[in-house]
Amino acid sequence: MTKDKPFILHALSPTKIVSPFDINMAYDSGFDNVATYTNIVMDDISDLVQDIIFSRHPNDCKKTGLFIAGENAEEAIEMLEKAKKAMVPPFEISIFADPAGSFTTAAAMIACVKHLLASKFKTDLKNKKLQIVGAKGIVGGACAVIAAQEGAKVGMIIHREGAVDPINKRVNEYKKKYNVNLEPIMGITDEEKKKMSEDADIILSTAKAGKEALSLKHFASAKNLKIISDVNAVPPTGVEGLKINSDGVKIKNTDVLGIGALAVGQIKAQVQHKLLKFMCDSDKPVFLDFREAYKIAQEIKK
Repeated sequence: MTKDKPFILHALSPTKIVSPFDINMAYDSGFDNVATYTNIVMDDISDLVQDIIFSRHPNDCKKTGLFIAGENAEEAIEMLEKAKKAMVPPFEISIFADPAGSFTTAAAMIACVKHLLASKFKTDLKNKKLQIVGAKGIVGGACAVIAAQEGAKVGMIIHREGAVDPINKRVNEYKKKYNVNLEPIMGITDEEKKKMSEDADIILSTAKAGKEALSLKHFASAKNLKIISDVNAVPPTGVEGLKINSDGVKIKNTDVLGIGALAVGQIKAQVQHKLLKFMCDSDKPVFLDFREAYKIAQEIKK
């Protein structure tokens, strides 16, 4: 009796662990086996990929996938591109980059905001002023690119000391890599945060978990502000008054609609599941990052 070849996912990370979240998701999405590799550096990628592809018949490569984890978006994209170049047709496998869950989280966050804009305000992201608090982080960076590609005017908020140079560097890098225009905006003091909020249609809070980045006093009187979304589910949440399970409900004592971390997280999990399943189901190699994640997130939120 010939046994069907198993679906194998090779999950690598430049950090010391591969997230158990990603491993569980992979098994639940259809992979039979998940092999993990840690402390991976860029120079490891080509040899690792060629060991993976040449050990299986080309027909079985479609049952083989590579997942790129870690904590650095730019590094993950570079690893994905290097892995693609290491393949030798017809020995090709699918690749999915989602470092720290950031690409699927960002995709879910923007899709939730876009859906709420359409359903409650009969509009879209084009020309909307979208401010990102926590723009230095991995989720904030991906949100910035997705929103800018949707036509939003994206502000990268510098909300703490030490973030000026990293955000300016990211603005310049993303202009070159993705052809998007992002604006660094100061948001450290209370007055700067109030000004930032007054100028915004939408605020995304993607700052470090367990720390409040925005208080009610910063946005309660902002006349143009329509939506605030936060991805921090660890108390205290990133935005005062925004409950983690909120999904389009007004933040207390304001007219601003809130999208909480659990509402975003539910979509994020569905997006990751669908992309991992897509790797299993596809008859040809697919290469997945935040752009494909956003397409799926929009389909879910229709």
